Amino acid sequence: MPKPDGIDASEVLSRLERKGLASSKTDVNAPTKPPKHSPLAVLQGLVSVMLNPNDASAIRDHAAELTAPFGLQTLMPPSMNGTPPHAVLVNPTFIEVCAKEGLNFYLNGDGLVHRIDFLGQPPAPKKVLSLTGKVDPNFYLKPDWFDDLATLVDEGQSVVLIGPAGCGKSEAVERVFKARGQKLMIVPCTPRLNANDLEGVTDLVVKDGHQVTAFTAAAPAIASEEGDGLLLDEADALNPAAAFALYRLMDGKPMHIVRRGYDTHVPLHDDFRVVGTQNTEGRGDDKGLYQARAYQDEAFLDRWNAAIRVDYPPKDQEVLILRKRTGISGSKAQKIVDSAAALRSALTQEEIMFTMSIRRSERVAANIARGRTPEQAWKFAALNRVTVDDLEKIVAILKRVYGDTWRKG
Repeated sequence: MPKPDGIDASEVLSRLERKGLASSKTDVNAPTKPPKHSPLAVLQGLVSVMLNPNDASAIRDHAAELTAPFGLQTLMPPSMNGTPPHAVLVNPTFIEVCAKEGLNFYLNGDGLVHRIDFLGQPPAPKKVLSLTGKVDPNFYLKPDWFDDLATLVDEGQSVVLIGPAGCGKSEAVERVFKARGQKLMIVPCTPRLNANDLEGVTDLVVKDGHQVTAFTAAAPAIASEEGDGLLLDEADALNPAAAFALYRLMDGKPMHIVRRGYDTHVPLHDDFRVVGTQNTEGRGDDKGLYQARAYQDEAFLDRWNAAIRVDYPPKDQEVLILRKRTGISGSKAQKIVDSAAALRSALTQEEIMFTMSIRRSERVAANIARGRTPEQAWKFAALNRVTVDDLEKIVAILKRVYGDTWRKG
């Protein structure tokens, strides 16, 4: 006899059994391969997806750049084609890497992916740097001391930047003078430079078919007369005896050059500017990292009107630099920067004698962007050039940072 509501319960149960969603017998197992769109099939699909943390970070970075809400398929960057986006959305690894950034993505009833933070509020508007598509090898992020340098140069003060190798000293100087629209003459300071290299030389030259004695000015003298900028790059390597030739120029006075048959003051242009870079304070290097750094005369050091201490950028800025210049993901850039920070700390504590400059960080990033594993990338960019004593210590530091991803990325 039919039920009062007109529905035969046994018939409903029978239909469910035929669809593989229920069973009236306890000894009947659920089908091993349920229908494609059944809830059980979806759950089995989610469980079967194994997501690498690096891939999860790449998807998170991609999703963070999208304007919510967005289509489910848009969740996956082009490099992750083939991975079910609905499976990634609830994958524990994906949720974990998002949590570290305070992000939460969920599928709403409208069929679109929405984003909120963990306070349950819509994300605060913020400028998101687009890293998709274009790699800019000349990307530049101004360090916090850049404006001080520009101001001192504008004021006409002689200024020296003191900091470790590869932290952006020379590049900053070049960009300051480019912004000024002023020519910059660069003198790479070496211990072999003498007064002739900094002032000029008197020699026989051919003029109108005759040999005559003439004076040919060097770069500092030319810059002084023509109103150019002058960069004394690695000034702490300069021969102290040669540096005497620069004293008047650094004092803001015309150079007085005396040679056989030549005695003159070189005009000092109002626009002339002089900047120096150094790895040391000018009193040698007892660690042996910077060879040929001379113990400079105090009179030379005293002639710099201003000095700026510089260092490597904060971690988040270095990550951004690597991402923009090489195109690698945020998670991979973070591993490189964390490694670089650990190596710099070990150098400070004199555990290793190896300098991890931004140049080297960028080389590691470029290698990884070309598809190499972290182990391969670090070997080519850094490890193959360290001493045997340092190699074991450096590799141990890198393995602590990378963990299981050291050999497979």
